[in-house]
Amino acid sequence: EHGGDETRAVRDSVGLGDISGFAKYRVTGCSAANWLDRILACKMPPDGRMVLAPMLKHDGKIIGDLSLARLAADDFLIIGSGIAESYHMRWFLKHASGVDDLRIDPLGLNLVGLTLAGPKSREVLQSCTNTDISQESMSFMAVKKMEIGMVPAIVGRVSYTGDLGYEIWVAPAYLNRLFDDLMTAGAAYNIRLFGSRALNAMRLEKNYGSWAREYRPVYGPVETGLNAFVAYDKPNDFIGKAGALKERKNGGAMRLCSFVVESTT
Repeated sequence: EHGGDETRAVRDSVGLGDISGFAKYRVTGCSAANWLDRILACKMPPDGRMVLAPMLKHDGKIIGDLSLARLAADDFLIIGSGIAESYHMRWFLKHASGVDDLRIDPLGLNLVGLTLAGPKSREVLQSCTNTDISQESMSFMAVKKMEIGMVPAIVGRVSYTGDLGYEIWVAPAYLNRLFDDLMTAGAAYNIRLFGSRALNAMRLEKNYGSWAREYRPVYGPVETGLNAFVAYDKPNDFIGKAGALKERKNGGAMRLCSFVVESTT
């Protein structure tokens, strides 16, 4: 019942959760954009935007479901599954060999974060910052640097719960202050903390896949439904492109499906 209560709080008003366990990588340098365009199957985002970024192995199967944020022309932040951090870092380094002016930093707990989600999340966050985060100024999948109270943060307009929400990334020294400010501002909206069980329930309700559950290296983009985020026609010959095009043509062998289960308990 605790997970249910947390889920209802987010769906009805606003909730706050910890996302520090996600994997985070900073990719910088003059070669960063071209290198990422080859490593990832997505279209590269412009400055201040994020995209969902499937990563494929050479046969076109999925080895990562990442988000890619472009903070500046040669400055990118990648967010992914915490359990795959070492695996993905090995892949990055393997394919970065010989590339000049490229830096890939696994951030670990040098960057921590909170997710603020629910229909009242905008009101809560806006009350803590002078940056305009209205729909017109910060639409879905936008990313901005801003101060929340006195805390410098990177904020993405995205949420794994499927609700209106934000992922807020800060240096560890600021996490407690960020938490206190958001909880104080959210008190008027009955803000509630939510954990990983509630998060897992909410992302399933929105048909959001998860690495090592719905997404594995035996499935292709079409089979998982991630084909919508693959830029099949981009000029760069990204890793797995030939396999992905083949799967798109033949349709793959399986489909990821969601089911609505009616229960009396």
